[in-house]
Amino acid sequence: MEHGKPKDIPIKEGEIFILPSYVPHSPQRPPGTIGLVIERERLANEMDGLRFYTNESNEEVLFEEWFHCTDLGIQLKPVIEKFFGSEAYKTGKPTKDSVQQAPFSVDSEITMDAPQLLSTLLESSDIANGRVALFDKGEFKVHAVGCCNTEKTSRGIETWLWQQKGNANVKLSDREITLGDGDVFVIPPNTEFSIERGENSVGLEVVMDPSENPNKKN
Repeated sequence: MEHGKPKDIPIKEGEIFILPSYVPHSPQRPPGTIGLVIERERLANEMDGLRFYTNESNEEVLFEEWFHCTDLGIQLKPVIEKFFGSEAYKTGKPTKDSVQQAPFSVDSEITMDAPQLLSTLLESSDIANGRVALFDKGEFKVHAVGCCNTEKTSRGIETWLWQQKGNANVKLSDREITLGDGDVFVIPPNTEFSIERGENSVGLEVVMDPSENPNKKN
């Protein structure tokens, strides 16, 4: 949904897309496709919702239920089954019990950025010896990092690493891990780490900090 209306956003092979917070969405994946979805662990007071509309124009909510998400693969099924067994599903009309009060207002003002080809983003010559922000809007930040090192640091959130080429040596307090082409690694929150990157190394560093969400709704 964008500006309160349905919008299709095709994501092609090799592209990266950032979905902002508080935007209703329904991923549709054709047979034979594989996509990588990166999400952060929800805070204790955060809620996710499953919503069905009365028609494809999404003008009226037919059924809606909210829950604290800890495992989407397990938690979605009973909510979907509840919808298919509901009076709202049978009649196509919302009832007084079929739509729960939302814990926040959806974002109907944001304009979403189009998907971009990751390989094209990584062609920037500035990446070779530095750090380049590919996406740096709100809580979701993606940086491409060349052969510069990361000094010892610690974050209160997870850090997701995806090595694109070359090697990177991640040093934790209790172990060292070498990342090669295509390797991924998640650094837990509140974990001290440093990274030594080899010559011609290029890696992605992804962090999602809810405290930096400009639209955060308590």
